[in-house]
Amino acid sequence: MPKAEEWKTYASAALYVSSDELTPTMIAERLGLEPTRITIKGQPLRADPRYREPFNHFVLEVDRTQTVTSPGSAGRILEAVVEELLHRIEPVANRLDEIRDRVSLELMCAYGSSHKLETIRLSDALLQRITALKLPFALAIVPHEEK
Repeated sequence: MPKAEEWKTYASAALYVSSDELTPTMIAERLGLEPTRITIKGQPLRADPRYREPFNHFVLEVDRTQTVTSPGSAGRILEAVVEELLHRIEPVANRLDEIRDRVSLELMCAYGSSHKLETIRLSDALLQRITALKLPFALAIVPHEEK
């Protein structure tokens, strides 16, 4: 029996909270969430240490890299990480509203696959949940590089 074709798929969903005045610790306390990463205003930028971070950043991210053998399953990985992130932030949606005027909020998703013909689709129900949060939403399709 011939071996099924395999390809790597990467998906990420993240809540970005940026602020000039609130520190990542203050944001974490107000939201009741622990960030997966932070940056502090004034710290040297990782990409170019000559420059400084202009804002404090609180990031809550869910990501997954997976080897798949069917195009349909590859697209569902993105839906799964978005679902997991929403499961964490929907219970604190009212807390996001409380800090909304003091921060910049964004829900950012990224997707990459070594399969060239992949189609991305998020379910209507998932898109409605994202819309209910009243967050700017961005989706980046990025080339997946083998590591």
